[in-house]
Amino acid sequence: MNLDIATSAFKSINEIVVPEIFNCRIKTGITEVDDFFGQGLLPGQTFTLTAKAGGGKTTFMLQMLEALAQQGYKVGIASCEESIYQLAYTAKRINVTKVEIANISNLDEIVKQMEIFDVLIIDSFQSLSAKDEHSSREHEKYCIETIAKAAKRTECVVGVICHLTKMGVIKGGTIVLHAVDMNMKIDVEEEDGDRQLRKFSIEKNRFGSNNEMQCHLTDTGYEFGRAIESDDAAAPKKSRREDLWTKILQINGLITLKKVMPLVDGNMHKAMVTMREMVLNDMVIKKGRGESARYTLVNK
Repeated sequence: MNLDIATSAFKSINEIVVPEIFNCRIKTGITEVDDFFGQGLLPGQTFTLTAKAGGGKTTFMLQMLEALAQQGYKVGIASCEESIYQLAYTAKRINVTKVEIANISNLDEIVKQMEIFDVLIIDSFQSLSAKDEHSSREHEKYCIETIAKAAKRTECVVGVICHLTKMGVIKGGTIVLHAVDMNMKIDVEEEDGDRQLRKFSIEKNRFGSNNEMQCHLTDTGYEFGRAIESDDAAAPKKSRREDLWTKILQINGLITLKKVMPLVDGNMHKAMVTMREMVLNDMVIKKGRGESARYTLVNK
């Protein structure tokens, strides 16, 4: 599977500098939800969500995104199945108003949206369309690889809702489960005739523990506990990008990719993408090509 993980030479762990973004989490501000995710979601993380029909997948995603929107993050749902009117009807019933929704199923269009969103949910993976003429398995592999690569590149958290078969397993192969960073599911936990109880389980988590939580699902949504404000959450993507641009503009003399790289954890590809964005936003003028390019401020 090709997830754009670059080949590297062997190094002692104490020589490796972990990018700062690994220490920042995107948090909802809802205590039990953030604890369930392992103190929040990591920018660029991908995850799946499964449940039987009526299990509460859409309700949970809407409430989670609404909480993130209230924290200042740009969040949305790319709905491949329900119309925006059906989704809005459900959202308004549970008092969700700040989440952006659209009917998009084309993979290329969804990837473009990852550039601007902090968190984006795809509902559902099985309904995605792509410009390929492959078998079902090759189509799945192409779609999830494209999603995972784009999420890491854009630092957008991407959640993918997946359908289950009547046997309770994910439709299609297991390639999606292996490619993403986290797999979670919702089960109906009936206790003493209480069919509103839901059990959330994480079965794989590359950036945290395999946690569980229980919550009641009512007509007005999940009954989460007290919301909290967090001081160590990752800033929204727009703020992180503008902060990076400010640091680059403060570089003395000609701006080069070599000077920019320390600001992006030594990632040459990210340095080039960042400088291209600054050129497109009329902040700098580019001279030269490739890694030898030089940049000067527009106002000089």
